Amino acid sequence: MTVQKIVYAVLAAGMVLSNPASASVLNSSDIKAYTIAHGNTGKAVIGDANITAYANLYAEGAVPARTVGKFSFTNQAGVSGVGVDGSAVLGPANDRGSEIDYWRVKDHYGVITHENTEELSVKFTQKQVQFSSIKLALLFNGSDTVWNGTNYPTPTSPTGIAEYLDHNETARIDIDGYYGLLALTGEDTALWGLYDSVTKALLFSKTVTSCNAGATTYGNTGCFEVTNPFVNAAGQYLNTLTANITAVYSGGPNESDFVLSSATYHQVPAPTALAILGIGLLGLGAAAARRRQAI
Repeated sequence: MTVQKIVYAVLAAGMVLSNPASASVLNSSDIKAYTIAHGNTGKAVIGDANITAYANLYAEGAVPARTVGKFSFTNQAGVSGVGVDGSAVLGPANDRGSEIDYWRVKDHYGVITHENTEELSVKFTQKQVQFSSIKLALLFNGSDTVWNGTNYPTPTSPTGIAEYLDHNETARIDIDGYYGLLALTGEDTALWGLYDSVTKALLFSKTVTSCNAGATTYGNTGCFEVTNPFVNAAGQYLNTLTANITAVYSGGPNESDFVLSSATYHQVPAPTALAILGIGLLGLGAAAARRRQAI
């Protein structure tokens, strides 16, 4: 092997290892299987990912104290997802079901007194990761909600309600240094925006189409998959050790709620490993050159 070929080998190895490794998928079904085997404590370990369900009820304007809740699971129109059961933390009156919820609690005067936030927190214990896709479900836009002058109809009313009183539901996903917002904009469409956590500056945005046609109609999946969600303006994947998934106030009567269906990610190779490999290959090249000179 010539020195030139050795150099090419080093470069090729560096290119391969600097790209994401084989993909890992965090599925809601894996979290459910973990709770069946170990009990539903609101915490699960899937591979190198530690997942925790949080439910927080706090006074308006205050900083929420994170309290561990439990996982909850749902399946609608063939799409499964994991949410948060916050009933033990929030009380049955303030827990809004089996999804990742945001809810404002009002007194009898209509004044907001408390906020209910639920969160799925993911921490990777071995290496930084890069997300290649995140799939969320049960997101609806409320375009068929009808106000009758007194209150909104319910799903069991004679007229029914197409989308559970929801209104342009919005999901927020925070990683190290950045966060993304997925906000519904119409039937089967949403807008994904990536922001800097410090400056709040919008780095880029793109339209996301639902997983299936008619996803945002009553009883359907409400499913949206964001591919390459955390890529900067230069097209580079952003590395992270954490991902926190929460719902965001969207202006509707029922606020926002949804579930996590799956997340696909890749571990990022450690820079030291690349350096050691490169040095080793260069050493082989030098040895080969010396052998040729000795002949």
